[in-house]
Amino acid sequence: RCLSDWSSDVCSSDLANEEKAEIWLAVALAEESLGNVDESVLAAEKVKEYSQEDSGRYLQASVTIAGLTLEGEEREKELPALERTARERGFNTVADNIALELAGDAGTAAEKVKHLDRVLVGGDRAYNQVRAIVSKADALSKLETPKELKPQELASLVVAYSYLHAQRFGSLFDRCHRMLWRTFDARQEIPQMLRLFRHSSFVWRIRGEDSKETDYITRLSRHNVQSGAPPGGTSFLTEVSYFLKRLKAVASSLAGGNPEPKSETGST
Repeated sequence: RCLSDWSSDVCSSDLANEEKAEIWLAVALAEESLGNVDESVLAAEKVKEYSQEDSGRYLQASVTIAGLTLEGEEREKELPALERTARERGFNTVADNIALELAGDAGTAAEKVKHLDRVLVGGDRAYNQVRAIVSKADALSKLETPKELKPQELASLVVAYSYLHAQRFGSLFDRCHRMLWRTFDARQEIPQMLRLFRHSSFVWRIRGEDSKETDYITRLSRHNVQSGAPPGGTSFLTEVSYFLKRLKAVASSLAGGNPEPKSETGST
C-alpha cells in the first residue's frame, strides 16, 4: 500500500495517539529497510506528530530523519548528540541503533570498534548486540595489527551464531559464520570447524545455496580432519561422518552423478 493510504487510515481511526505513533514508527522503519528514503522520513514526521517529545518513539523518529537526511559535519554532530540524549533518558535500544549507524559510518576499523563497544557494554543478548559482536569480530580482523576476540567475546559470537541459525537470518548469519570460521581456522581447531560446517551446511542447503557449502567443503578438505579427534570423542566422529558424506555427495554431483537426496539435512 502507498503511504497516502496508510495516512488516511491511521489518521482517521479512533486509535490513541500513542498507538498511531507506534504504527507510523513501524512504517518508517519498514520503508527505511526498503530504501524508500522519502517515505521513511514522512512516516517518521508522523511519529513525531503523535508522540510526546520526551518519548522513545519521538527520539527514534528523530534518529531516522537525521540518519536519512544529514551528511558530513552536520551528521557527525547530530547523531552523537542524539545518542547521548537516548542514553541519558534510558532509551538504550535507540542509543544502540545510533551507535551501530555510527559504526557503519566509521572511517577506520579502530573507530568502528569504539562505537560497537558502546553497544556491547550492556551485556544483554538482544538483536543489536548480535549485530555488534559480529561487526566487532570483522573490524578487529581489519585493524593495522589484527586482533582476536577476547574469550568472553568469542563466547558471545557463538551465542550470536546460535541465535541467527535458529532465526534463519541471511547475510548476518553468513557473516557470523565467516568470523567464527576465521577464528577456528587460525587456531587449527578442527572439531569446532567440523561442527560449524555441519550446522551452516544445514542452513545453506535449505536456502538452496549449495555453492557456499561447496566452498567450505573445499576449505575443510585442505585439513586432515580426522587428526583432531579428542579422546573418546563420539560427537567428533559424528561431525567427521557428516562431512565425509557431504564431500562424497558434492563430488558426485559435480561429476554428474546422483547426489544424496535433499531430505538428508544434518539437523542441529
